[in-house]
Amino acid sequence: MSNRKVIDPDEFLKCVKRIFSLSTTKLARCLGVSTSSVKRFKNKPENRSTMRKAQEYLDSFNDETVSARSMTFELYRNMMPIRRWEDAMNKRMVSKQKQMAWMRSFFNLCKYMKTTPGKITAEECANIVLQQRNRYYADEPQIKGIAYSTIRESVRGFFMSVHNMSAMYLTNMGIGKEALKGAGKYSRQSVPQDVRHRFEDILVCKMKAEDEIAYFEALGNSKFNFSTGTRISASLAFSFSKHEFRLTKNKWMFEIWDKGSRGKKKRWEKILMGKLLVEFKKYCSARFTIPFDDLEDALPRATDHLFPAFIKEDGEVNPDKIRDIVKPNLIEAGIPYKDFPPTHIWRHTFAQEALKATNYNYELVASLGGWVNTHILKKHYGEMGEAAREKGLLKMMGEVFEEETYELEW
Repeated sequence: MSNRKVIDPDEFLKCVKRIFSLSTTKLARCLGVSTSSVKRFKNKPENRSTMRKAQEYLDSFNDETVSARSMTFELYRNMMPIRRWEDAMNKRMVSKQKQMAWMRSFFNLCKYMKTTPGKITAEECANIVLQQRNRYYADEPQIKGIAYSTIRESVRGFFMSVHNMSAMYLTNMGIGKEALKGAGKYSRQSVPQDVRHRFEDILVCKMKAEDEIAYFEALGNSKFNFSTGTRISASLAFSFSKHEFRLTKNKWMFEIWDKGSRGKKKRWEKILMGKLLVEFKKYCSARFTIPFDDLEDALPRATDHLFPAFIKEDGEVNPDKIRDIVKPNLIEAGIPYKDFPPTHIWRHTFAQEALKATNYNYELVASLGGWVNTHILKKHYGEMGEAAREKGLLKMMGEVFEEETYELEW
């Protein structure tokens, strides 16, 4: 009696569509059978119609058979170059939101140039990018769907991932990654302490009056980002079941995957101690319904996100929802700006207050807040002032003087 596994034709087709390949090795892995079983299936006369259907499916996404005019976004996403690009972005841990923005921008470019991803060249793209760049800096209308701010990143990402072109080569072609107009224009903004306290009072009152948990979580998230300098999407994505952490009585450390260099995500260790830790413990105690003194023992068994009110049904973070809460309530609290980034301003506030508290120790603040180098801190948040340099010189000379203390406190 034969123990060879019989391959069902429908399952075979499903695997072809799933892995987008007729490779015997890949199909064997997908079907859970041996490569010899797949070879026998392919060679059987009764399976010719199944093999023809599989080949027709793959051919329908071939650059040679698909016209740019008939190319839909779904068809484009299944073309081999785009599948390779998406796979590379997943390995680099690029967020789904950014992946979709880049792929949509590159799709619009392909449609505008009346070509498909496999036929497009870097030289052709460079000409369009340069045209858009000139219009961008001249404040002229840009081509709809391929704005310079997004197209340059999508083009760079595509050719670096799919064609292994270097970043320097693309930059020399004019597809660079220089800072855009207005970059850092909000960096000197911060939320003063009196505004922070009024903001907290307002959210607490609204939470009680409207029985709305989102106000409570928005406050907890704001305090966390202020205390650690974390970006909104990175803090919303954290959960105890998916990230590393260490909780002791006097120190909590979290693994946060946030922006690093060249668009790649980087693992940062965020630390909470002292008064900032006490504040966050209060949030976690209420959020997970765990007694304050039992948090270190009980929290590791928690499986949900820290801020579930801002997580979509598909598991993706929803920063727009928290911005819609934070911005109007900061305005109501009296923030001294007409225009400001409602959630990223906590990172700006951390940077400025942490620099003051450490007497402008750029290396320390960059490490704690999550900046890949001190250049950005110095450029956007201010060079060390004369008073700080004088104090440093006096210390070097062994002078004893009474230092002023500046505390990082909500």
